Amino acid sequence: MKRVLGLCFLLLGSVAGQASPSEPVDLVLVLATDVSTSINERDYRLQQEGLASAFESEEVVFALTSAGMHGRVAVLYYEWAGISEQTIGVPWTIIDSAEAAKNYAARIRLVARSGGWTEMFDGSTGVAAAMNFGLSEIAKADYPTTRRILDISSDGIENTDVDVAPARQRALEEGVHVNALVISANINQAGNSDRLHMQSTVGHTNLLRYYQENVIVGPRAFALEASRFEDFGVAIKR
Repeated sequence: MKRVLGLCFLLLGSVAGQASPSEPVDLVLVLATDVSTSINERDYRLQQEGLASAFESEEVVFALTSAGMHGRVAVLYYEWAGISEQTIGVPWTIIDSAEAAKNYAARIRLVARSGGWTEMFDGSTGVAAAMNFGLSEIAKADYPTTRRILDISSDGIENTDVDVAPARQRALEEGVHVNALVISANINQAGNSDRLHMQSTVGHTNLLRYYQENVIVGPRAFALEASRFEDFGVAIKR
């Protein structure tokens, strides 16, 4: 079940109607996707398709709509890069059926990259700021639940000179589990050398270990690795 809910990390964006305030849900889920400049157009589309296909997975649909007491979850999707660069792609949405999940997959595929392609975000990887943004959205969500999860994906480490530890501690204090899908630095494409440099700068040569030791929070929290962007969807469905 831990891995199935991790799949939810790629889930986001259904048109199945906004959740009404005070409507209980089995899970409040926030999905955060890295769109810093190391993510080119091809990579962005691959990530997007990985997320969309997850919502079309029977295993994921069952986890969202049949495994809990209420049979529904509230989901929000946003994209992030630098310190002040976070944009909601799909607002809070209730997923309570296979049709809702399918619609959500369609909405994911329609999201236009935050920052665009000609004037992208500044390129920084603000992991701490991304976490704090997601935690604030969860805090504002008026959906009674016993489970709150923030799933964050990235191809790099924090490089804005902001300490990730306070954001991680905040998640712990607010009872939010944080999971991660990390894109390995062993990618034969533009941006690979930058990622390796960032990792060595802070003494981490293993991106997965960085997220395990500095980002994820919770007794069932996990970090999954994709060695290529093409593996994004596969890793989430493990």
